[in-house]
Amino acid sequence: MNKKNLLLSSAALLLSLSAHAQLSGDGYYRVQNTGTNRYISVCDDKADVNVSSTDVELGALKTYASLDRVLSDPGTVIYIKGVPGENYHYDFYGQGLDTYKLANGVHLTILPMGNNTYTASGSYKGASKTLYDDWRPGDEGYVTTDKTAENVRWYIRPVSSATDNYFGVKGEAVSDGKYYTTLYASFPFTLSEGMKAYYISEIDESLGVVIWDEIQGEVPGGCPVILQCNSLNATDNRLNLLTSSSATVNGNLLSGVYFGINDTKNGHVNYLPYSSNMRMIGRTKDGSLGFVKRNGLTMVPHNQAYLAASVSAPDQLKLMTRAEYEAYKQRLAVEMVTITADSQTREYGDENPQLTYTTTGATLRGVPELTTTADATSAPGTYPIVVSAGSVENTMPTYVAGTLTITKAPLTITALSCSREAGKDNPSFELTYTGFKNNDGTEKLSAQPVITCAANASSRPGTYPIEVSGAESDYYAITHVAGTLTVTEPDGIREVVSTTQPADVYTVTGLLLRRNATTLEELPKGVYVIAGRKVIVK
Repeated sequence: MNKKNLLLSSAALLLSLSAHAQLSGDGYYRVQNTGTNRYISVCDDKADVNVSSTDVELGALKTYASLDRVLSDPGTVIYIKGVPGENYHYDFYGQGLDTYKLANGVHLTILPMGNNTYTASGSYKGASKTLYDDWRPGDEGYVTTDKTAENVRWYIRPVSSATDNYFGVKGEAVSDGKYYTTLYASFPFTLSEGMKAYYISEIDESLGVVIWDEIQGEVPGGCPVILQCNSLNATDNRLNLLTSSSATVNGNLLSGVYFGINDTKNGHVNYLPYSSNMRMIGRTKDGSLGFVKRNGLTMVPHNQAYLAASVSAPDQLKLMTRAEYEAYKQRLAVEMVTITADSQTREYGDENPQLTYTTTGATLRGVPELTTTADATSAPGTYPIVVSAGSVENTMPTYVAGTLTITKAPLTITALSCSREAGKDNPSFELTYTGFKNNDGTEKLSAQPVITCAANASSRPGTYPIEVSGAESDYYAITHVAGTLTVTEPDGIREVVSTTQPADVYTVTGLLLRRNATTLEELPKGVYVIAGRKVIVK
């Protein structure tokens, strides 16, 4: 036998001792230290043994003083069984541990010390280790082999639902005025009056339902169950522990763990991490009992049951009996209808289109109401189309909103075409706007248009584009359309008093009067030819 197995055997022994008030034959016991008044609880199935020094580390055996905790902790309940034909030698069973097997066939020694107290020890190759409670004061401690004389003795107290040293569960979830919890314990049991036990036989993730079935009579050991309780208090929910049971539960989808410890300081880490596919007992959003996802939970609590589902399963799964489940499916077939608003698109400034919907599932009875906050003045963007009951009579409708998408309205900005004679300045260019809605104007433009033209007063006769660009708007999709400036040849006689452009001045007969003249002053009244055009000076 190795030292590690010896330690495990010792650990199980202490846990066994915490189960009974006085060792008087095979049965369930609790072990309480006479010095600290703390009870042993098996919190791990691992220990550490130093082979060379035969030291053992027993941090897996926690000790607790709070009776409120002890009386509802399965880890404090140990089945002690005497070895036939051998005095003071025992094997211990609890939390899935069998010390005789773990110790490779070595039994543990429990010696009476008077006044209903005992000492516990284990031996290996001539080395013996006695078990003590940790010397430190307080509500919590752990078992050790360090000698502390006042903490070496233990009471061994029988567990019985008829005494104050009972085992009971605490109600955890409340639904419809009833109390529920889950339990995963290694011992078989029957229930106190008023309690019920259930297991999970089926999961229907598509409907968000789990089906539970009642367990009649005995509940076998190692069977994770749901318990209907009489109250939130353990004393009202006592279990009658059985030394053996032939009961079986087939097809149970519940799972459970014996240990949930993360004591890195003392080297005891033994827990099942809580993951997104696990559901724990609780209330669903409508107040009914179910298995729900718990936020903030990092590990599965010890001695509790959980339900494993797929990662895509609903966060909440309602509990139903088989009859309720079948009735629910029939009701869904008649009443469950999904009403979905049809998504639509329109331009800014238009009235909303007629809002429509489609249905799936049961036949719709009545007409739903569809609304949206958008109107003709609403800016481009997306707006929900909300579906509400209206006159719908189905008792299980599901409403799915649609989307109204408002796009920018088209707006065309056009430069007006115009003309002028060569030699003249460009006229003031004008724009026209086509497409404004809601009595909008250029105030709806976040950037105003810019007009450009390459022609100037000295440009030769011909056509020149009048470009328009740069307009922007949150409401309109803008198209810019260019116009045309037509520069024409001079035509006919016009009055000229002066000119700012240097030009040669001729008589109508072709006589050059002035070269590069910049003024017509002092010219006699008459008709002249300037820059190829006839002008009159008055």
